[in-house]
Amino acid sequence: MPLCYGGSVRTIEDMRKLFQLGIEKIIVNTLLFENPQVIKEAIKLFGSQSIVASVDVKKNFWGKHKIYRHSNKKTLNLSPTEYIESLEKLGVGEILLYSVDKDGTWEGMDDELIQEVCQRTSLPVISCGGVGKLEDIKDSIWNGSSGVALGSMCVYSKKNMGVLIRFPKQNEIEKIIKNYENM
Repeated sequence: MPLCYGGSVRTIEDMRKLFQLGIEKIIVNTLLFENPQVIKEAIKLFGSQSIVASVDVKKNFWGKHKIYRHSNKKTLNLSPTEYIESLEKLGVGEILLYSVDKDGTWEGMDDELIQEVCQRTSLPVISCGGVGKLEDIKDSIWNGSSGVALGSMCVYSKKNMGVLIRFPKQNEIEKIIKNYENM
């Protein structure tokens, strides 16, 4: 199974060690802000397909989507599309689009955000945050995502209720994809 790793990756040597362990892709976030030169070098050495940019998005006081930095808990005055355009120029190979507001809600994904971003980039986009039912996966793909990251829905029996590893069945996912392809 291909693995993607994220968290505390700061140097080319960190990346090299992870790739030697069999990691296929590395997710970066803070490094994009603090030292984009390392990302440029990594892309030259390992290829753009190996670098996934985690883009955290949160609505500001006025309900506008803005880039969010977990490291200092700040929303930047930068729209997701502006930021992703800069990441494309940097050369990253993929986007993990994370809706901070939707995370853990089980209320569906931020369809407006997904559409806005997917319409403005040619990079593959994996949407994340808010999935509570299989239809949310279908909606995300319909809105342009290349993939969907699942968290709480696969770990808890239902919102705020006990831990239970509960992945969707393969035939359920295939049915959703087939229905999407027939639309």
